[in-house]
Amino acid sequence: KYLIIDKEISLKEFISLFENPINKKSYKIAVALSKKNKVEGIFSRGDLRRTLIKKINLNQPLKKFLNKNFFSIKANNIDTSLYSNIKRFTKKKTNINEIIILDQKNKFKNILELKDLIHNLKYRKICILGLGYIGLPLLLFLSTKFKSINGFDNKKEKINNLKKNKINIYEKGLEKLLSNSLSQKKLLLSYNLTKVK
Repeated sequence: KYLIIDKEISLKEFISLFENPINKKSYKIAVALSKKNKVEGIFSRGDLRRTLIKKINLNQPLKKFLNKNFFSIKANNIDTSLYSNIKRFTKKKTNINEIIILDQKNKFKNILELKDLIHNLKYRKICILGLGYIGLPLLLFLSTKFKSINGFDNKKEKINNLKKNKINIYEKGLEKLLSNSLSQKKLLLSYNLTKVK
């Protein structure tokens, strides 16, 4: 899937590793790491095409061509804000296919493909509209599955009561779910749709 490379090798050596016909491995992306396992740059198939079009000397060191403008995120931040982080980044750069995952000390951990994350609900923001007999139980059930979830109801009093752990309907276990979700700060409740995050 990805190749760890030494930035000091020549572009020619890199190409032979990246497109190795002997072991039939073909990578989508290469990552240059420092001795402390920090990402110094990446080199994708697109980067390779753009470099080869320029008809440069292939004996030059790869480090001259490394892409240092890549999208990375710390592993513990891969949550429902992932899409908004990607959108913010793509305003600067038109397209990303891979996400560099770092640990808490900014050391390389892994690479995830964006296409693998796109359809995964775990990384999407969810909002339940209407917190009545159907919406509230659904909201509280989903709060057990996600890091955070939005709930909207246009009745200000209902939202204020929910924030105070008061429910005006009865369903077994609902009060406990609400209490747990509120104490874990998983619920983002609002009566103003424009303030829903």
